[in-house]
Amino acid sequence: MRQTSIDILRTLAIFMMIQVHFVENLSAEFEGWAGLSGSGAVPVPWWLMTGLGAPLFTFLSGVSYRLWVTAQEARGRSDIEISKVTIRRGLFLFGLGLIFNIFIWLPEDIFNWDILTFTGSALIILNGIRRLPSSAPLALCVVALVISPALRSIAGYSGYWEHHYFDYEFTLVDVLLGFITVGYFPVFPWIIFPLAGFLASPLIFQMSQTPCRVLAVPVVVGAALIALSAIGHLGSTYLTFLLPLELQTSRLTMFPASTHYVLAMIGCILIALYFCHQAADGSFRFLDNSSVSVCATTFSSHSLSIYLLHHIVHIYPLWFYGLITGNEPTAFWQNAMPSSMSLLLAIVFCVACFFLFRWLDLHGKPTAETAMRWICD
Repeated sequence: MRQTSIDILRTLAIFMMIQVHFVENLSAEFEGWAGLSGSGAVPVPWWLMTGLGAPLFTFLSGVSYRLWVTAQEARGRSDIEISKVTIRRGLFLFGLGLIFNIFIWLPEDIFNWDILTFTGSALIILNGIRRLPSSAPLALCVVALVISPALRSIAGYSGYWEHHYFDYEFTLVDVLLGFITVGYFPVFPWIIFPLAGFLASPLIFQMSQTPCRVLAVPVVVGAALIALSAIGHLGSTYLTFLLPLELQTSRLTMFPASTHYVLAMIGCILIALYFCHQAADGSFRFLDNSSVSVCATTFSSHSLSIYLLHHIVHIYPLWFYGLITGNEPTAFWQNAMPSSMSLLLAIVFCVACFFLFRWLDLHGKPTAETAMRWICD
């Protein structure tokens, strides 16, 4: 059974992802914003929602997986069958991520460890911990949060991000370090988001028939995490003068995903998911209408296809134009047009996606999701 609240928030994450990618990849250097969301980043406009989509999307992947496992168990599917499907899906996404990197970001970036390879890895990890008591994934979250700054310091994180993007050598050490702690979405600390979603799922979705309570557990925990992040950020700012970048947990950055960033994002997502669930699936249901449901379901159920397609639509023209003008393929990356134009293109793409995937659904046409189900299920 689909949860409208998950579809709504996943759709929001997709919109933020498309907006950020179009504007960053087409306009960042054109507008003088190179180094968005990372060390030495130039301040960006408030409307460019950097750093919000990826935490929300990865958190919801953990929530959805917990609900899916529960549904499979209720249908009498064996534990071995659930594990096989999960591992196949994880490997499918991981392999697709590598292929995606080759064909979108060119072969030299095959091991940049983007969101697809991370999501595939996270699924396999979630399968490994789903039989354990809740204390195990909770302990793993705490460990990941605590050791991630130290791992980045040991690996020399800033040395891989001198040009405001992940730059590595084709060596086994660099590839492994990228996967573990210095890539775009390394296991540490990003595994915290799907694990937190996996833990939060029953707390939120077992309350469907209860009245909305402002002081419900997810709200209290979320507010506490936000407060902890804010207090730590304000109270330890002076440490930025004493510690290397990798250990500056007071910084609110996505690259690297700092401790306060992780805490604040999980807190905000917990509160948003709880109230969205009450509004769409629970007591209030004022978001439970056909228009919202159709739009959210269309984008959410095709999130993988949209992720692949939106890169093709806005990255390939950059590479081709760079080639036909006699320059390097990447000559116009982040330097193609003003941000107002790239934002307009992002909006047009979102509208076109809705009609495209509605048409594909109505006519039963294949998508990346149907391919994954055919191969993995």
